[in-house]
Amino acid sequence: MNRRIAVPERLAQRVTATFGDAGRRWVAEVPDVAAAVADRWALRLGDPFPEGTHALVLPAVRPDGARAVLKLPLRDGENDAEAFALRAYDGDGAVRLYGHDPATGAMLIEQAEPGDPLLTHPDMAAAFAIACGLVLRLRRPAPPGFAFPSMRSLLAGWVAQWTQLALELRVTGDPDRAAPLTAALRLARRQLRHYREAGVLINRDTHLRNIVAAGREPWLVIDPKPVVGPPAYEAGLPVLLMLGAEPTPDAADAVIEQVAAGLRHDPAEVRDWALLRAVENMTWNRGGSGSQTGFQAVSARQAAVLMRRYDADPWALPGPDTRRKTEMADVERRRSWPPPANSVTGSRHEVRR
Repeated sequence: MNRRIAVPERLAQRVTATFGDAGRRWVAEVPDVAAAVADRWALRLGDPFPEGTHALVLPAVRPDGARAVLKLPLRDGENDAEAFALRAYDGDGAVRLYGHDPATGAMLIEQAEPGDPLLTHPDMAAAFAIACGLVLRLRRPAPPGFAFPSMRSLLAGWVAQWTQLALELRVTGDPDRAAPLTAALRLARRQLRHYREAGVLINRDTHLRNIVAAGREPWLVIDPKPVVGPPAYEAGLPVLLMLGAEPTPDAADAVIEQVAAGLRHDPAEVRDWALLRAVENMTWNRGGSGSQTGFQAVSARQAAVLMRRYDADPWALPGPDTRRKTEMADVERRRSWPPPANSVTGSRHEVRR
């Protein structure tokens, strides 16, 4: 029997700061979940890795002596689909999934060794080329059997949220956030209006910390956040990461060109998705009011630089039918994203070798 696991203090602080009471409940309960899953799968557990942000991650030894990783996430709308993405990748450019318990979200995953993140690569140009290659390689038709989140539902959610925030910011008079928010709102509406489901499985969170050195392949993706949608969406996050905390217009132009070439997209598409992702970050978990965290302040600066390439009047807000548009966006969001739990098929404790 394994000893009771202690949740790392930094992980506990992060999840309680982000999820409040739900985070505190998870911190209290996850050690017992880890023990129960380890007993069921006959695992010997080591001390938790300290780097986790939304999951307790522990080294594990399987019954045959092979090493693996046990991951127990604080479940939310993003990470519920992680195991199903890993199953779809089947080790092709990503870590393998050995076991998954849908009831708890627990995953038994291949341990990538040595595990150094691509962010530590001495040549950032080479690192970017490696990352682009993996992003392109992991794109594939969405497999049947699981209702992956749809980009349509994400867009509809942004439209509903940002419509309300734009009205609030109009009242409070905060042009630094209102200008990029309104530009992004227009863009999200246009994307939603012309949306055509591509049926392609893509990733919301492929960055240089989520690509690690391994033995089976030189580099493997970990921690996917899958969504079904247009592949150009994946270009937004690399732009923001490469822009950094002090973005400039010239840097934005250069980065957009580099990402567009690396991921084989039109630069205008890349710019669009970068602005949408920047505003998503700017408004994340804050309701669009109050003091901003450092992360959100950086996102606001990035959004302001990206939106200067658009000709629209940043203070133009939705017309008199704003309420109806918001209600329709909510309806569209619910219609476009069936709860994944209703679509799960297969064995509850499947173990793959």
